[in-house]
Amino acid sequence: MLEQASDLSVGNCFMTLFPSALLLDMDGTLFDSEPLHKRIWQEAARACSLPLSDEVYHRSFVGSTLSGCLEIIQRLGGPGFNLKHFAAQLTASQRTHATPPFKPGARALLDWALHEKIPLALVTSGTRDSVQANFAREGGTAAFVVQVTLEDVLHPKPAPDPYLLACRKLGLAPQETLAVEDSATGATAALTAGCQTVIIPDLLPPAPPLHQRASAVLASLEELPDWIGRQRKQPARDQKEV
Repeated sequence: MLEQASDLSVGNCFMTLFPSALLLDMDGTLFDSEPLHKRIWQEAARACSLPLSDEVYHRSFVGSTLSGCLEIIQRLGGPGFNLKHFAAQLTASQRTHATPPFKPGARALLDWALHEKIPLALVTSGTRDSVQANFAREGGTAAFVVQVTLEDVLHPKPAPDPYLLACRKLGLAPQETLAVEDSATGATAALTAGCQTVIIPDLLPPAPPLHQRASAVLASLEELPDWIGRQRKQPARDQKEV
């Protein structure tokens, strides 16, 4: 069971140590959801006789919103494609699969951050319902003092709006925070907002421009607490790590 954050005051936890808050993506970062999502979308596509290759999914779907993915499906299907039928197939496919598990190191990271009194924010392109469904088996969302979901912003990732909103709710400047993302879409949003950003790739490695802009590119969440600890010992946090 995750520790609770209900007794944490962001104002009281404003820290001279880096970071002043940890802003975490959900799908592909905390949860091992991207392979499951790909399987669900490909199953629905096959049921509608629509080719959806791994390459197309990785390039266009990862990090996108539901409406954005459906727009891509409509373009792939062309004129006359029955998007309502596809959506029904997608729902049917979702019902046959369980919610995704935490990625290795996710639970330990949340408990470590709470022990270190680092406020946690969840910043996701998922809906409130998807957040509740994912965290239901993982102790709920009480660890997060701030949650920003798809419904909270007019312009979702890759726009910076979700991260800017999270920072406003935390009462912090973006550069005081550390965002953790797995996809190009999410990392672009965090970096554009001005957050220091660690990328932990899921399905695809970051392109060179994102790699260069990121504070670090790590192999897993399990490495993050030690990485933060090393940054805290340095007078300036301007080094990149791979």
